[in-house]
Amino acid sequence: QDLHDAIRELDFLQRLAQEAATAQKAGELVELVIRETTSAMAIDVCSLYLCEPGGDQLKLAATNGLNPLMVGRAQLRVGTGITGWVAEHREHLAVPDVSTDDRFKWIPGVDQKRFRSMLSVPIEAGDRLVGVLNVQSVERRDFVGADVDFLKAIAGQVAGILERMELQRRLEAQLAEIRLSHEIHGRFTQLSLDGAGIPAILDAVGSLAGGRAGLYSIDGFRVRSGVEEG
Repeated sequence: QDLHDAIRELDFLQRLAQEAATAQKAGELVELVIRETTSAMAIDVCSLYLCEPGGDQLKLAATNGLNPLMVGRAQLRVGTGITGWVAEHREHLAVPDVSTDDRFKWIPGVDQKRFRSMLSVPIEAGDRLVGVLNVQSVERRDFVGADVDFLKAIAGQVAGILERMELQRRLEAQLAEIRLSHEIHGRFTQLSLDGAGIPAILDAVGSLAGGRAGLYSIDGFRVRSGVEEG
């Protein structure tokens, strides 16, 4: 049984790594993780909470068993509930019966009383907390070390996926800024060569930048603007 479990887990992690290498959208990968984790661990529901900017709030990012309408809306403060406890302490937590654990916090519109046992692990990228990965079952389940290790391995994969997606997003934003800067420079140069006046140049630059442009002296006084204001 141990060998069978090890092969199953290795196969899961290998498929996840392959999907992560080719996928273009983070949402698709997250859905894959949620779906496959539920199947691989023979669990009833899997949920992913991600840290909000600032690091003191967690937001429900994906689930396949809780209320789907609360995805992207439900929030939990770090330190509150089992999920918040795991985020605060950066430690896994296995609870055979959440109804008897004082750390469990009922989130209206999200949690369902039919889920009894819960295992949560932190998702970390280096020293940075990314979020928390939860699995829950309807029947009581005593999660063993192998369950914890497997979910930690999945959390590690999720951290790598999200880091890669965030890096890609930042690179795309930087490339967009570079392209815009290059376009503005090209338009400015062409207008200058054509002998266009300063107001026309500023109007063109402002239009490209999605706002208004102004010409300032070296000591910070505005000399001209694209749209004259008296």
